[in-house]
Amino acid sequence: MTGHSAQAGDFYFVSFRGSKLIGREKHPFSVTSAPKNDPHEITFTIQKLGDFTKKIPSV
Repeated sequence: MTGHSAQAGDFYFVSFRGSKLIGREKHPFSVTSAPKNDPHEITFTIQKLGDFTKKIPSV
């Protein structure tokens, strides 16, 4: 995120490269809150609707 500050409504493609529990495929998720105290922290709100999102809590 060099030179860019996350804003609510932005989106990022997320993947979990080190996990065998979930595929390495990238999926887009919207930012639901911008960082306040830590510029490296972003909050996503993810609903468990599909195979990928249902596995995220186990990662």
